Amino acid sequence: HTVTGCSMRPGDLLGTGTISGSDPDSFGSMLELSWKAGGSLPLGSSGQSREFLEDGDTVRMTGRCKNADGVRIGFGSVEGLILPAGSVLSPDITPPMSTALDDNFSRPRFHSFCLFAFWRSTCTWRVRLALAAKGIQYQYVAVNLRKKENREACHCAVNPMMQVPTLEFTDADGSLVRLSQSLPIIEFLEEAFPASGHPLLPRDTMARARARQLCEMINSGIQPLQNSRLVQQITEDSGGAASGEAFAARAIREGLAAVESFARSCGASRASFLVGCGQPTVAELFLIPQLYNARKFGVELEAVCPTLLAIEEACLEIAWMQDAGPEKMPDATAE
Repeated sequence: HTVTGCSMRPGDLLGTGTISGSDPDSFGSMLELSWKAGGSLPLGSSGQSREFLEDGDTVRMTGRCKNADGVRIGFGSVEGLILPAGSVLSPDITPPMSTALDDNFSRPRFHSFCLFAFWRSTCTWRVRLALAAKGIQYQYVAVNLRKKENREACHCAVNPMMQVPTLEFTDADGSLVRLSQSLPIIEFLEEAFPASGHPLLPRDTMARARARQLCEMINSGIQPLQNSRLVQQITEDSGGAASGEAFAARAIREGLAAVESFARSCGASRASFLVGCGQPTVAELFLIPQLYNARKFGVELEAVCPTLLAIEEACLEIAWMQDAGPEKMPDATAE
């Protein structure tokens, strides 16, 4: 390129000029396959995809190798922001850097993960999905909610609200960190490990906002109304005159109908997933457990949310989604 006078600079992004053929089956490069944002390219059964690069996109590269003895070396994560042609980067602007490595760039900053969980907890399931998506190994500590182990002093010290999940891990300075509530845990994992595994937040600003909205529609609009303590209390306080389970089923049915409507307005489909970006996001991490719970309460999902069911089917074909299922947890019991 430079021998013809092209003013190449370090960090410039190149694309091949090769035209392999006239039909998609003959294309030989990512540039041709994604030309003019012609669509996302699925990467096998991983659930990930790649798209045409645009100004403002962040490109992340990671590299590592491992020998037969298990010794691994790599260069961590390298990020770059794609600027419009001819842009001059201000010296005051520093490209973002992953927080996943410590100051020596030699080992993970956050490590020794431990998840306090109950196999049937949908909130815990969301976090298991996020850990599986990012490829993070963790110790599983079962907290049996039915036996009220969450109310014991040892667990209250871990989670003062006597809930699950809680994610415990060690920071680079040796301090022990505990996070609770599924959404902040998931966002922490995405921000701390942006280049690991499957991305959980879309690149597009609007798609990202819509994914978060879908999470909150489930997290705030449905989850509290199906909580086992509330369901039990409604039945007990009414002396059996009111059914807590019927109350929860109605709340789930109405909530999922609203999620279905909003998702369809975002272009949701089996191929494009909930926010139309062609791959699962954080929104699917909330959807899959919620559909599971809806069936537990006897909600007729086919009539309420056919689009959501089609997306669920696509999600459950992905290996890391399957690995986080409740029936695969060590404390799972037959019911």
